[in-house]
Amino acid sequence: MSTWEQCQQYLKTVFSEQDLNRYLGSLQIEETEERVLLLAPNTALLDQVRQRVFKHIQSFFQDHDAPARDVSLGVQAAPPAPGDAERPEHARQLQALLRRDFVFEKFVRGPSNAIAAQAAEDAARDPGAHNPLFISGGVGLGKTHLLQAVACAAAARRPDAKVCYLYGERFVQETVDAVRSGDAGLLRTFKERYRSADVLLVDDLWFLAGKRKSEQEFLLVLDSLVGRGAQVVLASDKLPREYPDMDNRLRSRLGGGMHVIVEQPDLDTRTRILCQKAEDRGAALPPDAADFIATGVHGSVRDLECALARVHAQATHEKTPITLACAKKALEQHIVPRRISLGQIKAAVCSHFEVTEEQLCSASRRRSLVRPRHVCMALAENLTDLSLVDIGEGIGGRDHTTVMYARDRVRDAEGVRPDLWDPYVQLRRHLLK
Repeated sequence: MSTWEQCQQYLKTVFSEQDLNRYLGSLQIEETEERVLLLAPNTALLDQVRQRVFKHIQSFFQDHDAPARDVSLGVQAAPPAPGDAERPEHARQLQALLRRDFVFEKFVRGPSNAIAAQAAEDAARDPGAHNPLFISGGVGLGKTHLLQAVACAAAARRPDAKVCYLYGERFVQETVDAVRSGDAGLLRTFKERYRSADVLLVDDLWFLAGKRKSEQEFLLVLDSLVGRGAQVVLASDKLPREYPDMDNRLRSRLGGGMHVIVEQPDLDTRTRILCQKAEDRGAALPPDAADFIATGVHGSVRDLECALARVHAQATHEKTPITLACAKKALEQHIVPRRISLGQIKAAVCSHFEVTEEQLCSASRRRSLVRPRHVCMALAENLTDLSLVDIGEGIGGRDHTTVMYARDRVRDAEGVRPDLWDPYVQLRRHLLK
């Protein structure tokens, strides 16, 4: 394991998975004997990495890298776009924030994301068609890709349009700065910046939940934009109704638009994603190697990218094309073959909690049954290729939102609810043996 991979393991003990994916998921790593260079796709992400994570990375390399190499940050080089000097300031700022590969043409569609992709294309082509459009889904499944694709398509369709793309954290920080300054001019400029947008895209909207002043300001922005037909597209890990701390008025406004969900990709979609990512890297990925990676990596699209990067690095190191043997060698410490069915999971859960399958799938809300039901749903979402809809159907004909709630309940139980978390961990280990 390289020092960088060790550093990533260390960072998982300091930051949440969601934060790490956000800060490090898009970085390119260039290593030599003298230095390690972390390259961000744009200056906005570069600033976030520098402010939040970089000191931890530097400290780790100082303590664990032998000999200690210089660790630095930079922005991925990109040729200037034709006519860039003539673009308005907001257009140049947008260009600096976007990844060139996050466009609709590069978004691999499947049953897990087709509706979300179509709705996003509609929003870019016909502003106001779905307003606001709210995209939800787990970490690393393509929400940011869709938001940036909307931004690229909307800007290309109308070069004079004011397209604003930002993270929820930035909106909160700008609200706090404007209010605390006591400067009426600064507050007015802040309000006008987003209310004058033709297209507004906000990633990680969850960051606003519970921050009352930011919620109030965002509600005013939302009312202003939707009222005059400007397009608003939002992304978060949950639907608005699943944030108990969110202001009721904001939750209601968000509920008036269109909600779409991006789920875990199925096997065929994962395979096509890998082929697309390999093509982007200029690498040939043979079908047997693609099938091996897609079958073994059941996480997010970002997990697939990480696995492919390891395989590509292994092939580059050995100066050979990517092969099945190369993929197995590169991923032998990372991949877990899984051929687990919902039936196996239900049987294991019933045995552990000493309940029958009939009780597990029943409509009873007794605590002694709700707990194993939640664990069962969380395991099924983590260990199978089934969609949330199929999992719900297989456990008493429940709605996919019930499965999402159970998954999040168990995921958030670590260190807080051992009665949920410990059985989940024990059963997961048992099923993966």
